[in-house]
Amino acid sequence: MKAVVFTGTREVATAEVADATLEEPADVLLRVTSSAVCGTDLHMYDGRTGATPGLVLGHEPLGVVAEAGPAVEMVKPGDRVVIPTHLYCGVCVNCARGLSAACLRVRPGGFGAAYGYAGMGPYRGAQAELLRVPFADANCVRVPGEPGDELGRAGRHHGRLPPGRPGGPDPGAAARGRPARGRGADGRGGGRHRRGRLPGP
Repeated sequence: MKAVVFTGTREVATAEVADATLEEPADVLLRVTSSAVCGTDLHMYDGRTGATPGLVLGHEPLGVVAEAGPAVEMVKPGDRVVIPTHLYCGVCVNCARGLSAACLRVRPGGFGAAYGYAGMGPYRGAQAELLRVPFADANCVRVPGEPGDELGRAGRHHGRLPPGRPGGPDPGAAARGRPARGRGADGRGGGRHRRGRLPGP
């Protein structure tokens, strides 16, 4: 598959890399339709993170589930989903406390993990045709519509919508007919409010 890879300080390239595959029963394979270019990528680009050449960059993708492992219950092939920047299991003590960015299960020997970021786990980035999404039931947020529509063209959702999901007190409240609440008046707090208005599972 084609992917954007870090090749050295201030150098990136599009390269052929091995296809992403399912590795665990709770994984999905995402066919990426759009992915954000984020300011955090600049830390690697500028050589401030110790990124090694060949690292696939990118996070915050929007895409369609291509394949789902046998333990995945919340999404199925064909579902359109958006993926948060950081990975989390959804069930460890930190995730249960709303501290999903400090998940204890996604990076052995540390806490928290991110796609395509040096030192944040073994997860390849989303500037690629395919992305392995571990703990898919926690990390896949179903969204309405079709690839190429307004949401797919609106990159602003990528940086704000996914992080708002796990941090809010009750992200599924609107789907159950209750008001959704979100902390903060910044873009991420606003993302929590926008997530509350999307039809949910």
